[in-house]
Amino acid sequence: MDSEKVLEEAKGYVALWQNRLGLQNWRIVVTVEEEKEDKSPLKVTWQEHYRKALITVFLKIRDAWQPNFELSDEILELNVLHELIHLLMADLLDLIFDNFQTENPF
Repeated sequence: MDSEKVLEEAKGYVALWQNRLGLQNWRIVVTVEEEKEDKSPLKVTWQEHYRKALITVFLKIRDAWQPNFELSDEILELNVLHELIHLLMADLLDLIFDNFQTENPF
């Protein structure tokens, strides 16, 4: 899939699941990058105080367990949903990480 098509599909899935999960008060931006050395094809970062989030979609991931990884529509939608669930739990995650003085891994 090319990056423009992935970007449009990811934005569509974000809009769909953002509405279903009641995250309309979040401003969510989606970007696409070519490659990442990790196991996850998507990543979310957020600023909970401002209710802003950035979801990054990686077209390729370099992972020894999945050397021929291809980003399909199903994988994209499930991972968008997974990342949005992090936003549902953002208040709790921020509280835990603040109280235990650990770095937020998300």
